[in-house]
Amino acid sequence: MARVRNIGLPVNDSERKAIAALAAALPDDTVLLNNLELPTHNGFPYEYDIIAIGASGVFVIEVKGYGGTIRGSASEWELHSGQVIKSPIPLLHTKTRIGGTWIKRWSPLLAHVMAQPLLVLSDDQVRVDIRDPFAPSIVKL
Repeated sequence: MARVRNIGLPVNDSERKAIAALAAALPDDTVLLNNLELPTHNGFPYEYDIIAIGASGVFVIEVKGYGGTIRGSASEWELHSGQVIKSPIPLLHTKTRIGGTWIKRWSPLLAHVMAQPLLVLSDDQVRVDIRDPFAPSIVKL
């Protein structure tokens, strides 16, 4: 079971569900840092749902509780409700670059590890039809 380090508290049930599921599924040598903020080089903070650090790598994880069918492209997603939103993937990639830089500063042991983005959908019934080269980084919980 992974070790959970609550930097802040989960802000919704989707995050709580994802943290519990990942903690149960990942090995003992994995640490989950959740609900933290890290600043960019100009001081603007980004909020991170989960950063997983383990033997298999470093993952910056964004959690979404979207349900139903999600359709979209690299720039926009249409949710089951019909609402159109900006794809969260570009922001996740930016946060991954910044988070990866911070992780490397914290631990010289991770200096050569590349952080990977992961968008976790926590709804059990969600279906995804996203046409984006980075769609493989979207996983169901």
